[in-house]
Amino acid sequence: MIVAAASFWRSGKWRESDEAKALNSRVLAVETVTKSLATKEDLADLEGRINGHSVLLENLATKSEIAKLEGDIKAVKSELTGLAKANATVAANTDRILDFLLEQKK
Repeated sequence: MIVAAASFWRSGKWRESDEAKALNSRVLAVETVTKSLATKEDLADLEGRINGHSVLLENLATKSEIAKLEGDIKAVKSELTGLAKANATVAANTDRILDFLLEQKK
């Protein structure tokens, strides 16, 4: 009985020691870290999101593809400019023919 009382008293004293306080703080730190770890579901969700982004990145245009598109756009722009000039010429000729026909009708 005396031994049990002495052990109980020593364990109570040990809890107040610096060693016990350090151990207690380490246990609390481990518990905190454990609570913040990702679950399997979280990891699966992140893996799915990463895979989705990987697919998006694989389908992005490269610099050379963008440069080619810029060149094609410039070519189309110059063709449209040429067509606009041709259209202006056709419109002027149409007006001239219309004026001629109106003069002939008088």
